[in-house]
Amino acid sequence: FGLRRVGHAGLIAFLTVAAGHLLLASAGDETLTSFIVLQALSLMSFAFCSANFSTLAMTNMGSIAGTASSVQGVVSTIVGATIGLIIGQAFNGTVLPFLAGAALCAAAALGLVLATERGRLMEPLAA
Repeated sequence: FGLRRVGHAGLIAFLTVAAGHLLLASAGDETLTSFIVLQALSLMSFAFCSANFSTLAMTNMGSIAGTASSVQGVVSTIVGATIGLIIGQAFNGTVLPFLAGAALCAAAALGLVLATERGRLMEPLAA
C-alpha cells in the first residue's frame, strides 16, 4: 500500500475515532466497554500512523541513520512529554480532557501532514 497511504489512512482513522470518542463521552453515553473498544481502535490507528511517519522521516537519512534516529527519539519524547503535561494539567476527574487532547493532537497532526504534503493525501510521492 505504501508508507504514505498507510500513514495518512492511520491518521485519518485516529482523528475519526478520537473525535467520535470525544463526542460520545461528552454526551454522557460512554460505558467501560465503549471506552475499551474505542481506545483499542484509537491506539491501533495511532500505531499505523506513527510507525509509517517515523519511517518516512528517515527515508533520506541512510548515511546518518543512527544519529537521525536518536534525534527523532529525543524530540518526540520531549514534545510528547510536554503535550502530555499540558493535557494532564487539564484533568478534571473525567476522561474528557484526555479525549479532547487526543482529538486536538490528531487534528494538528493532520494539519501538519496537509501542509507538508501540499494537500495531497493518500498519494505516493511524485518522482
